[in-house]
Amino acid sequence: SFNHERMQRTTTIGDRLIRHFNALAQQAQNGPCSVIVLFMFDAEPYRPRTTTAANNNSARRREEVTSAVAAMRENGVKTWQLNVRVTPTEYALLDHFPLPDDVAGEA
Repeated sequence: SFNHERMQRTTTIGDRLIRHFNALAQQAQNGPCSVIVLFMFDAEPYRPRTTTAANNNSARRREEVTSAVAAMRENGVKTWQLNVRVTPTEYALLDHFPLPDDVAGEA
């Protein structure tokens, strides 16, 4: 049976992100795919934080994410940011633009 507590302890958001990016890279081999980062406000264009050498775990994780993003893009996956306004009666596109080449940040 599924153990939710074990899942929470062993799977991080980075693990899930990398798993999803790798799955998208494989799926893109069968046809076009897109990744959309959705902000429910008028956000500035996404810019990844840079990693300092003092934080090796973050640097290693960013390398993993960067590799997964590179695999997606090599297989034709497009990455976009959408900014939207959501109200009880509607949602509206405020802005959109492609994400930077280095979505994960500098490692």
